[in-house]
Amino acid sequence: MMKFKTKKAMSKFLLSVFCIAALHSAACAGKSDNLLKNSTENADAKNTDVVSLKDLTQDQIFYSDGDFVDFTYEDLKKHAVSIVKAEVTDELTSENSMSHMDEDGYVTSFCSVRTVKLLDVYQDSAGYSAGDEIKVQDWSAIFEENGEMHMDSYGPEPLIKGDTYILYLENGSTMSGSPCIISGFLGQVNLNALSAECENYNILVKTIVEFESDLSDSVKKTVLSADEIQQPSSGSDAGRERLNIETASGDLEVDLSIDDSVPNSLKVTVQTNE
Repeated sequence: MMKFKTKKAMSKFLLSVFCIAALHSAACAGKSDNLLKNSTENADAKNTDVVSLKDLTQDQIFYSDGDFVDFTYEDLKKHAVSIVKAEVTDELTSENSMSHMDEDGYVTSFCSVRTVKLLDVYQDSAGYSAGDEIKVQDWSAIFEENGEMHMDSYGPEPLIKGDTYILYLENGSTMSGSPCIISGFLGQVNLNALSAECENYNILVKTIVEFESDLSDSVKKTVLSADEIQQPSSGSDAGRERLNIETASGDLEVDLSIDDSVPNSLKVTVQTNE
């Protein structure tokens, strides 16, 4: 299991995370009817205006810890019902968010239902095609508790409108009823923000190498079979490969510096060329 880094503690929330059970149920299992009903009733009763991130102050934005299944890259691919490249076409708001409260008025779970446009479909058993617009369940939400609006997230940040992601999706019983991004940040790669600082660096590198590159079979095999991928030290003589990745905002040039000179070790630097 693994934990997110906590940017700010939020002790007053009693949070429960979906997708921590067996592999088959790793996509936000919950009682969709009750949760949807509660969300609708709360919105109708308060008759609040729609709130987006820009309406919130920094003190109203939280990032909570969550335990998730620690998939390897191969296990993540096997578990995913769909692997797609998609542009996020909406903002996170209170209107597309859901939350569930316990009898004491504390939020115990939350999610949002975001709209994405499919740019490519790499693996699928749900019948998706490029050009489809679908709903996906994300790990962030804006909701009201104790009379104040908040944004909370189990991941580094909500899906960003206009950015292009590669998403690993599960279609099981989810809180919203929409396909869920698997295991929080582990199941998403933001192509507009490629960085070695991310916690799913292994998955980031292997994802773009397998699905977004025309590298030779031998180079692909070297990268995809590595147990762990690290960054080369400065001054490394790593070989450089250039990738051209299509995103919704235009083509992206990415350099991969690959060093496999040390036995049982692979070091890769991802560098975006602006």
